[in-house]
Formats: sequence, C-alpha cells, structure tokens
Amino acid sequence: MDDLEFLSQNLEQFKKQNISFMECLPKLQDALKMALQVPVTSETDHFVLVLSKLCVDRLQDIFILCSQNRGDGTMPLVRAMFEGLVNACYISAHPEKSEDFKRYALIFIKKVQGQTETLTGRTANPKIKKSIEDALSKYVDADGKLSVPQHDWTKVNLIDRAKDVGLGHAVVDAYYKTIEVAHPSMIHAHSQSKRVGKINYIFRGADEFNKQKIKEALFISHYLAIEVLCLLHRTFKNDVLCTYIEECNEGFRGLCSEALSDL
Repeated sequence: MDDLEFLSQNLEQFKKQNISFMECLPKLQDALKMALQVPVTSETDHFVLVLSKLCVDRLQDIFILCSQNRGDGTMPLVRAMFEGLVNACYISAHPEKSEDFKRYALIFIKKVQGQTETLTGRTANPKIKKSIEDALSKYVDADGKLSVPQHDWTKVNLIDRAKDVGLGHAVVDAYYKTIEVAHPSMIHAHSQSKRVGKINYIFRGADEFNKQKIKEALFISHYLAIEVLCLLHRTFKNDVLCTYIEECNEGFRGLCSEALSDL
C-alpha cells in the first residue's frame, strides 16, 4: 500500500466514524469563508481579521490530523487556536491594545536578532535591524528605556484575557488540558503507558489516549470556530452571519447531545 492510499483509507474511516461531524462541517466552513471577506478600515480590524484567519487555518490543520488518526498532534493546534481567538477578542474589546500587540512583535524580532548574533555569530541584516530599532524608538520612555511586559504581549495574562472576553469557561479544556501534549512533559510520557497487573507497558496506552484526543480536538475546535464567527460578526457587523451562527450552534448542540447519549 502506498502512502496516498494509506492516507485515503484513514480519511474514509474517519468519515464513517464521525458522520454527524462531517454533516456539520460544510456549513461551518462556508460561514467562516464568508465571515473573513470583510473590508479592513483600522489597525484593530486588521489584527482581529488576521488572528481570526489563523484560527481558521488551525481548524483545517486539526481536521487533517484527526482524519489521519493523529490525536496527539492536534493538541498544540487547539491551544494555538484558543490563544489566537482570545487575543483577537481582547483586541476587539480593547482597541487601544493593538499598539501593545504590534510593539511586542517588534520586540520579539529584536530579541531573535540578538540571539542569532549571540548564539550563531551571524550578523543580522543592518537595514532590517535599523528598521526595527527605529520602529521601537516610539516606545522608549523619558528615561530612554523600552518598557515591556515580562512574559506576554500585554500586562494582562492569557487566562485573565480569556475571562475578560467571556472565554474563561474554555480555559481548562482548550488551554490547560492541551499543555500535557503541547510540551514533552511527564504527563504526556505517562499517557503512552498502560498498567497491566504489576507491569507498565510502554506505548500500550497510546492508542486509547490518541482516540480520546481526537474527540476532544473535534469538539473544542468546532466550538472555538463558532466563537470566531461570533467575534467577526461583532467586529464587522455582518448581519448575514446571524443565520449561519444559529445553524452552526444548532449543529454543535446536536453533536453534544449525541456524545452524551453515547456515554
């Protein structure tokens, strides 16, 4: 069996195992495609739209991995999708934070330039380096210091940003639970084992864990995608999306009801 045939067989099996999800997916994809076709009139709009597009891209990546039985690999993408949505919602709710978001990108580039020179001995492009320094000069305070948050792009951490925009209820499933796979942690390593009697069999538990992560990824990413739709509707006032959002929510509630009935 060649690689293409193997991938095709995995996809067909996934479709048979997730019929209800496959029925909901086209409506969701159509709605997201329409929602992204909006004019941008401000820097805030630009950041919200770009971050939303990144969420949609991660949704497609998650679907591809799930269809190939790679549940583990979806978790970092679910986390990225959640972080992108939270940041987009936060910037939409607090337009003045657009400046913080832009500043942090410049600071990160400057940091990478410095680490490149320190760790590899390669000199950064002088023109690019100067352009970054010139752009950052507007953020220097009266004492000539660049004031920046220590660990994030703004002073409010991700969890508090999520709570601020009404996504606090999703933090555990979309952020904390995904960390166990997003990093090569002891929790992830333990998930690959299964205890039988007094013996721990390495990799014996991997298949069960993987199947569970596929279910989680499909549900969480589907929910987050609908939240992206709601964000784009709030930001760009496209009332055509109302019907799509209602239909997508109805489909998602059906998926949840079906999942509960299987317990």
